[in-house]
Amino acid sequence: MPTFVIFAAVDYFNDISPGGDIEFSLNVVFNGTLFATSLASALFFQNYGFTSRIVVGFITIAACMAAMPLLDQLRGVSQWWSDMFSSLVLLIAAVICAA
Repeated sequence: MPTFVIFAAVDYFNDISPGGDIEFSLNVVFNGTLFATSLASALFFQNYGFTSRIVVGFITIAACMAAMPLLDQLRGVSQWWSDMFSSLVLLIAAVICAA
């Protein structure tokens, strides 16, 4: 669900960064990370218990979702943060998908 919350915010991203194609980028990141994580899970993570994978996943998702408002606040601090905002959102979306 958190990744779809980010997808739902596409209008917000388009407002703060006009001319960007964040929707396409989010889809590529989401599907690519989902495929890679599924493959890695099938090949390498079978030895870890299901409960531990779920707990680590939920903790990672919670940390990423808590980071989103922080990133929005940092966007106004300097031009560098403003320029990196879209890339950092894509990174967080990839981490959420992997979790």
